[in-house]
Amino acid sequence: EEALDKAFATIEANNPELQHVLTATQYGDKRVLSDATLQRLLRHFNQYKLGNDDLYKADMLGDAYEYLIKQFADDAGKKGGEFYTPKAVVQLVGELIDPQPGHSVYDPTCGSGGMLVESAHHVSNLPNGTLMGKPNVLLYGQEKNLGTWAIAKLKQRSDIRSLACSGIYLSAPMGPPDQPDFLNAVCGLLTRLPAADLLTVLHELEAQRGRRRSQRWGPRTLDLDLLVYGRELSDDAELRLPHPGVHERSFVLYPLAEIAPALEIPGRGRVSQLAAACGLQGLQRYADTGDSDT
Repeated sequence: EEALDKAFATIEANNPELQHVLTATQYGDKRVLSDATLQRLLRHFNQYKLGNDDLYKADMLGDAYEYLIKQFADDAGKKGGEFYTPKAVVQLVGELIDPQPGHSVYDPTCGSGGMLVESAHHVSNLPNGTLMGKPNVLLYGQEKNLGTWAIAKLKQRSDIRSLACSGIYLSAPMGPPDQPDFLNAVCGLLTRLPAADLLTVLHELEAQRGRRRSQRWGPRTLDLDLLVYGRELSDDAELRLPHPGVHERSFVLYPLAEIAPALEIPGRGRVSQLAAACGLQGLQRYADTGDSDT
């Protein structure tokens, strides 16, 4: 196992674009991967060639992630559209709309932007579908919920891929009590950006929505935090990983348990177990509060 960890660390060191991709899993951690499990995995994947030239497309592993997320959504019994919109449905709508190069595409209720992203992919595959290396189409969307808006903005980036998003949870404000309740959600991302660069992207999105850091824990239009980044640990003043308090805050753990109950928070434990130990602490799902403006 240590040999595997060292090999992947060396590959990352010689391929900066793979930073934190291969070392996110520590194969020497017996709590996660026993020797027997690791042996079965090695025997299984040794049967297949997984180079780009051997796959039906280079992003097949990304498709595999989406498949696993869909299976989790089905097992969780989520309603259609609440947790996961099947990729086939998104692609079908894109084919029916059939946007062309030079068109403008507008989605008045864009949610997390899946239809807009599919429109861009559709146009890119057409003659004259790209302009200076980018899809030759203008995308416009409206979204009332700022957390969902932020996810939609992240999806527009080629270096970030959204894998799953939780429902929205209502909690009492943290900090001064004379402010509105908070709306909370969690999103799982796949990215090659280093953690510090990803945090910079999140702060840029906050600034676009008028975030001003004038009062600690005071009212804010949008607050985007980087909770966990693989198994990375950081005590840097600008970036602490895992995020402080993530293991004891219900408004973080319950949304996180929706999309990744088996996730191990480094040094803290499994999300599902932490959520059970934490309790709701007055947390409510936003759809269950009687507010129809979801």
